[in-house]
Amino acid sequence: MWASGCVLYKLLADDFQQPFNDWDDIMDESPPALPERVTADTRALVDNLLEKEPTKRPSAEQVLALPFLKPIVDELAKEAAAAA
Repeated sequence: MWASGCVLYKLLADDFQQPFNDWDDIMDESPPALPERVTADTRALVDNLLEKEPTKRPSAEQVLALPFLKPIVDELAKEAAAAA
């Protein structure tokens, strides 16, 4: 889940010109704030995924059950079932 948080942070940070040398920053301290356009729910998700203590990070199941993601996950599941 840590790696998912790193990738999500990088995608949302609009910082594609910089090589990802933020790893040390993320591991040693909090990463720089995400842009204002990123929703509070998404900011909270990134913060939780980048939690330093592994046992405090959410599982994949917990992330997929988040209220703001659940409708998307349900729709994808329906589409996958219909395609099967």
